[in-house]
Parts: sequence; structure tokens; C-alpha cells
Amino acid sequence: MVQAPFAFTWQAQSGSHTIKVVASDAANNSAQDSVTVTVSTAAFSCRSFSATNLEHVAAGRAEAYTKWLNPYARTIGGGDDLGLLGSTYYSATTTVSETQPGYFVAGGCP
Repeated sequence: MVQAPFAFTWQAQSGSHTIKVVASDAANNSAQDSVTVTVSTAAFSCRSFSATNLEHVAAGRAEAYTKWLNPYARTIGGGDDLGLLGSTYYSATTTVSETQPGYFVAGGCP
């Protein structure tokens, strides 16, 4: 049996949403209730980051992958190729932009 208090988490878009709850016990008695909630989210602003490909991977903006037996980097979300991953001694500087939360593309913000 699940004990109170209860928590419910979800990702919702802005607007009104109705949450309906139905509870029942071992004797098959049930009760239900609902509540309407209004969700408002702040607008997301694009952010740009200039760093080495190795630093983008370390920061979670890009991921490493292998192409032609060499380590490369590509953006998380957009999958844009950033070129060779590089090393702690050498790596090209690239710019990636977060256009949506957790979605990165190559280049600057529009």
C-alpha cells in the first residue's frame, strides 16, 4: 500500500492542465478528485559557447564519436559535426549554441 504524502512530477507546456486522481483500497472502495493547475514557463533565450571540442564534450554540449578511426565531436541534440575532438594539447575552438534547453547546434545564436 502506498502511503501519503504523494508527489507527482511532469513536464508540461504553458497553459491550464487538469490532474485527475483516483484512489482505491483493498475493499475495492474508490474515490476520485481533480484539480486544474496553470503552468507558465519563462521564455528560453539562446546561449552561445565558444570552447575547444574537448571542453564542449566535458560540459555536456557535445559528445565524442569515432569517424574514420579518429575521435570527433558532434553537438548534443542537433548532431552537428564539430570536427576532430582534439586533445589536452591541441583542439580547435568552435562555437555551439543552445537553441532549446539541452539542444545544441553548431554556430552562434540566430
